[in-house]
Amino acid sequence: VSTQSTWEKRIGESSMDDELVIVGAKQQAPKSRKSSAETLGLDRSYSFENFLNFFSSVESFQKLQKAAEQGALDETKCRWNAWRALAGVLDISSKESMRNSIDQQRKNYYLELEKYNNLKETIKEDPNIFNPLAASNTNNPWSSFFEDSELRATIKQDIDRTHQEKDFFSNTIVKDMMMNILFIWSKLNPAISYRQGMNEIVAVLLYVCYRESISPNTKRNTEDDELLAFLNDEKHVEADVYVLFQKIMSGHAEMFAHHQPPQNKKKVIDDRPKTSAIIQRSSKIQDVYLLFVDRELYNHLKSKQVEPQIYLLRWIRCMLVREFHLHDALALWDIILADYQNSKGTLEMIDYICLAMITFVRAALLAKDDAAFCLQRLLKFPPVETMAAIIEMTYKHKDVILANQKTVNGLINPQANQSERKKEFSLPTPSSVLNSQKSRESQSQEQSFNEVLAKKQSEEPSNQRSHAQKTRIENYIEKLEDMSFSLKTDSQIKDIAGTRFDQILATLNEAKKLFEDLKSNKGQTPTSSGAHFFGKN
Repeated sequence: VSTQSTWEKRIGESSMDDELVIVGAKQQAPKSRKSSAETLGLDRSYSFENFLNFFSSVESFQKLQKAAEQGALDETKCRWNAWRALAGVLDISSKESMRNSIDQQRKNYYLELEKYNNLKETIKEDPNIFNPLAASNTNNPWSSFFEDSELRATIKQDIDRTHQEKDFFSNTIVKDMMMNILFIWSKLNPAISYRQGMNEIVAVLLYVCYRESISPNTKRNTEDDELLAFLNDEKHVEADVYVLFQKIMSGHAEMFAHHQPPQNKKKVIDDRPKTSAIIQRSSKIQDVYLLFVDRELYNHLKSKQVEPQIYLLRWIRCMLVREFHLHDALALWDIILADYQNSKGTLEMIDYICLAMITFVRAALLAKDDAAFCLQRLLKFPPVETMAAIIEMTYKHKDVILANQKTVNGLINPQANQSERKKEFSLPTPSSVLNSQKSRESQSQEQSFNEVLAKKQSEEPSNQRSHAQKTRIENYIEKLEDMSFSLKTDSQIKDIAGTRFDQILATLNEAKKLFEDLKSNKGQTPTSSGAHFFGKN
């Protein structure tokens, strides 16, 4: 079992003197490793003067935060420390707290790293007890070793594919650091472990941290210069990147979790989500947020059956890194992390950026009546001349969503909002439709529905509808849309539906079509196939 990593040296060899280590396990990187930014092909991008201007007080930092909200941290040359402060990793309340917080975080990382650096001493124990051929024994350290080797091999595959066009990511030192960071995080978070896409997040953090790293030989003139040199010490890039990655993943890791359906097949009321968090979030963006900001585009994608998770899964998990040039993606990360505290670490700003990206290409999507083209356009996002347009649209959409937060929440969680809805007539709710086979009440609802519909149609000419009548019909259509949405998103209702799910959904769509026909004066009689089908079911 072997890879290029020093962690997985020839375990088949008889000698136990080969040291099995993780590169960078000590608090100071080995002197033989030339890991400066220049060596790795990066231009330094830090400023002692700007650091003093922005980090001298909490008030001065607010100026830097405003720059982050506009995606303009690149000009400040303080992006790395701004990100750390915005995410709560860097305590900027005082100079002493800045130094102490970073120092402690680095020590914690090296301690965790060292735990996986003690394998040599363990496997040198009595081979009769710690036998590599008996690795199936969970108490045998060789069991963990083989599991770790498999994990590292999986991570390595993605690391080798990360930003192949950039020499920086082809450097062995950078690859080793990415391996260590992802491996340690995966070991400390076994419930999720490593998932494809995490490598993209670590890559961005390493790139930014290295660009602003400071060499030990750099001249310092003041106490503030010494502080910045400590915070951006290139010897501790790996530890610093891990700390911020861990902080980001504290609220973002759920997007990588795999949904595992319950093994018990019995019908049990369970409030837990029946779909993964990434699927729910994707559905929220396209099926709720887009409905609010651009109903026409929403209807188009829905009619083409464009499933949101197909393209949004990568957008969300990789934090949009794969959709833009790296420099442009950094500007989006500025506004994402500027909202970190406000969103309580959930990186909610990603949702609004995704919404802006969808509407940004609305003309191209609406121009083609082809689902394959829509997906291709979304999966291969076109180059953007300036990120200012995307950022401006992001905040515009965010304002719209927040202004209608109560209604939005009702669509996201229709069951909680069910009791607040006003009913114009006894149109069956989703749950009553689903339980109609078990209740006689549905028969009276069917009759009521047909009677109301017949009365309303008989009162108006077949060739003309009044404005008030059209408004009522539009309200009925909207109610049916809500019912369809509830059916597809409410786990309890969906569970009750069982094998009848597709039939019930088709019924709602047929009823919606009936009302649309009435609205356009095509409706002939309340006993038409649509009304009959709806009442019958």
